[in-house]
Amino acid sequence: MMHTFRLLGDFFHAASIILFLVIVGVKGNGAGVSLKSQYLFLLTFFLRYLDLFTKFYNWYNTLMKIFFILTTMGIVFILRRVEPAKSTYSPTQDSVSHWNLIMAAAIAGMVIHLVGSGVVDIRGSSGQEFEVHFEHYSWLSFFWTFSVCLEPLAMLPQLYIFRKNRLISRDIRTAIVFMGIYRLCYLLFWGFRAASVEHFQHHYLLYTSGIIQCLTYIDFCLYHWSVCTLWCLSKYGGSDSSSMVEDSGIGPWAMKAAGYDEDPLDEEVDSLLAEVEEEWRPGDK
Repeated sequence: MMHTFRLLGDFFHAASIILFLVIVGVKGNGAGVSLKSQYLFLLTFFLRYLDLFTKFYNWYNTLMKIFFILTTMGIVFILRRVEPAKSTYSPTQDSVSHWNLIMAAAIAGMVIHLVGSGVVDIRGSSGQEFEVHFEHYSWLSFFWTFSVCLEPLAMLPQLYIFRKNRLISRDIRTAIVFMGIYRLCYLLFWGFRAASVEHFQHHYLLYTSGIIQCLTYIDFCLYHWSVCTLWCLSKYGGSDSSSMVEDSGIGPWAMKAAGYDEDPLDEEVDSLLAEVEEEWRPGDK
């Protein structure tokens, strides 16, 4: 059971990256895709997988690491260099400052590494109140800690695009869902491993990072839960439910935006598009 969650997590992680690669590479559509999120994920992989050059675990581990790096590099390259994805990608829409996220993760990673690895000993093992042990410092350990702090922030630019513009493709929403499932599976894997392995050494940074990453998907999940609920009510809830969908103000537009209705937007819904979009922007409430 324990390793099943890990394999499921790897599957959904790989599926999410492949789907993004298909969106920009095969379909040539960069609209609604965050290049900055891909930058952050690529940096996360580079920092975390430096042990490729220092230690061999097994072929599965090695090949998966190489796969994540190369496919993410492919997404970045296509969005920057290959048409039509390059032209359809919108830098103005992708407006989150990824440098701020990198700096925040780097500072947090450095502090956690210095204290956690014993470089900075606040209590002092020799009786002093504060000691510094530079011999405990490790660049590989710092880079790994940096990557763990950065990963829960990497999807924020992509989620920001969704938050400000609900009308993004079903493929992108599916890729976001897969990424969330991947992290949830790994949380379950860590939980089962901690419960089943005797004298297991907990890694609370991993737990905290995973929980934070799952929490970043709350707005995304709540929105689609409401859309799905309204769609089910409109289809199967009878006449009373139809009025509930109409009163919600998001029924026709949101369901079509979410892909539950493939018919073209009619003139009435088209004229109300701006009004409904403003109503559903959480930052405006």
